[in-house]
Amino acid sequence: MVVKKCFKCNKNITKRVPGLECSRCEVCVHADPACSKLSNKQLKTLKNSPGIEWSCEDCLSNISRRSSFIIPEDDDEDEDSEPDRNGKTQIIDAKKLVEDISREVKKTFREEMRNLENSLDFFSEQLTNMEQSLKKQDNKIKELENKNSDLLNKNKNLELRVGHNRRVADNVAVHW
Repeated sequence: MVVKKCFKCNKNITKRVPGLECSRCEVCVHADPACSKLSNKQLKTLKNSPGIEWSCEDCLSNISRRSSFIIPEDDDEDEDSEPDRNGKTQIIDAKKLVEDISREVKKTFREEMRNLENSLDFFSEQLTNMEQSLKKQDNKIKELENKNSDLLNKNKNLELRVGHNRRVADNVAVHW
């Protein structure tokens, strides 16, 4: 297995730190903003859209910037030639690409929102369960405090009775 290295930082491309491979020159860089010079949002779009190809900065800067409008050098007219439709096809393809990306972004956004809603529902349920548990514990504490108070009163009452019975017993013993 060939280990690929990042062209920018010369470190290995790994599962933990994946990379991007240029679709033109096959140069690899880490899929992070520092090495790829892409934003996190752009990197996420590339990751979630397998049909999109990435090109490195060098390849992008070496793309010839030629005009799409061509003028033949010779003046011969081809009578059965039809208008070139490549330009329209490219426009349609670009439009379709934008629509596909937009659809993917919307789909990803919906999935993330659904995940967020599910998380909120889960935490809301957990919070409700904790509130119910706290109410039960509060009620149990109040019940135990009442029982404790009742037992303290009974104990005080018994101590008074025992004290009274001792005095009565002492009086009876004195009279004998």
